[in-house]
Amino acid sequence: MGSMRKRVPAAMVFLIAYQVSKHPANFSVQRAPNAPVSLARASFSDVVAAAGDVMRDPAVQAAYAGLGTLQKFTDLFNSFNTAGNAWRGWTASVRGATFYKIGDNIPEHTSSLIQSMEENIRGGNNLLISDAQKAELPSEPVRSTYLEQLMVAVLCDKNPGMPAVYAEAGTGKSVAILLAVTEVARTKTSDFFVVLQNDLDESLKNFLRLSEVSSAADIATSFFIALQERKVRLHLVFDNVLDSGVGGDKEKDILKALARGASEHGHQVVFTMQGKEAAESVSELMVTQPTWQNYKTNHMEPTDGLKMKRCS
Repeated sequence: MGSMRKRVPAAMVFLIAYQVSKHPANFSVQRAPNAPVSLARASFSDVVAAAGDVMRDPAVQAAYAGLGTLQKFTDLFNSFNTAGNAWRGWTASVRGATFYKIGDNIPEHTSSLIQSMEENIRGGNNLLISDAQKAELPSEPVRSTYLEQLMVAVLCDKNPGMPAVYAEAGTGKSVAILLAVTEVARTKTSDFFVVLQNDLDESLKNFLRLSEVSSAADIATSFFIALQERKVRLHLVFDNVLDSGVGGDKEKDILKALARGASEHGHQVVFTMQGKEAAESVSELMVTQPTWQNYKTNHMEPTDGLKMKRCS
């Protein structure tokens, strides 16, 4: 994968909890957040109280435009079903998956993870979506929201590390993540994408096939190195996993290992959560001091007529 910059990029901050209106004296006035909406029935304007400054960023628009034509409705849901089935195969011990126990052979366990990953990619599937995530997809998802565009830009970012994105509950964040990762995985077929939800310990144990989460740092580091050697970039997305922020020392040590391993070996670990404080608690674990980018929010409609090019 070539030489990687030994740094962890700045955590990405994105707030869509408030709409902002311009006062005649040219200062911003924050209003109370919108009530959560039903994603299955929501319109574009209901779902997105968009971040105007960041969404005007040409890099974000270019990343989304680079996807090419979005998948049709039936193809999209077939992709979700395939990714869900692949996740069940990844975690099912009855299908040959072995779970690492403290004292087991780390290279041997890493080899089993690599073998499963390569089998999925050879079969034309480079995306795993946990069952919890798959259950949250509405029957008629709203497409091309600013959140989806932002998540595409995050996933297309070539810098390795551990960005954090936050947005209030009810804004369509989890749905946008599912849509974005499915589209990006379709264009970046040599990368491997995993979307996990809820408890951090259980997510890591299931993905890395661990009996105890205390082994996560060692196995993740070994796995990251093996993937780099095979020129496969991992995008590991944890959605709503740390909504209360980073907890005790054990959690901090695991997350520092993930951040360091991703940064040094060319991978991406993305955390999405519901609050700024939680995102900041992730950023504080970075190897280097991050430069935060804070964006006020505006109520805007999705961008139309983006010229479609291939995502590179």
